[in-house]
Amino acid sequence: MKNILGARRAGFMTHLLAIICIARQGRAAAVMRSQQARRKTISGVDLLTASRVKIGGLIMQWRNSADRYGAGLVTLHWLMVVLISCGWLLGQLKDATPRDWHGPVQFLHNSAGLLVLLLLVVRLAWRLADPPPALEPTRFGPAATWAAKLGHGALYVLMLAVPIAGITLIFSAGRPLNVFGLFEIASPWVRDREFGRSVHEVHELLANTLIILAFLHAAAALVHHWVLRDRTLTRMLLPRRAG
Repeated sequence: MKNILGARRAGFMTHLLAIICIARQGRAAAVMRSQQARRKTISGVDLLTASRVKIGGLIMQWRNSADRYGAGLVTLHWLMVVLISCGWLLGQLKDATPRDWHGPVQFLHNSAGLLVLLLLVVRLAWRLADPPPALEPTRFGPAATWAAKLGHGALYVLMLAVPIAGITLIFSAGRPLNVFGLFEIASPWVRDREFGRSVHEVHELLANTLIILAFLHAAAALVHHWVLRDRTLTRMLLPRRAG
């Protein structure tokens, strides 16, 4: 009798262990299927684990690495270069255009400034989530590194200050802010001509300072490339063509 009970207990424990093993395997398989379902692939490459993805003829590295900027930050950089340049040119050329063009030109100028402000927020968030590579060392030592960091900081401050001054200028005229033609934000103030003139001067001064500083920034990158022969410029270019 005891042998029979012992055999039944052993059989029961064996079945129980088998059920537990099957349940664990099923749970592991379900987790794996769930992870695979969340993954997006391009050309058969997993974006969650691969640092480089081949799209067409380009090798795309979206995240920053230890020695170069990723395609995401590079794209944001050059988009902002184009928008800042176009916004500044539109502001300079507005008065030279026919009066009928003033409204559309002003709308494009304002939209460029809003896009710069929006992309600046995205860029800052990207830098926090994906820190950029360290600056290239030069023969000038730590002084050059600190000068570069100061220049970068000034650019970021101006990219924030210029659009904010432009929005303040619109509100100072008592006009609503047209956001890409989608909706408007009413001015919190009544029209104030004297305040508007002061804000216009500040906006123009900040914009011109931003363009001058950006030009110096570009000139420094060219010096790094052609004189110092380092990778400061090339690592901020889009990925190379695949061979």
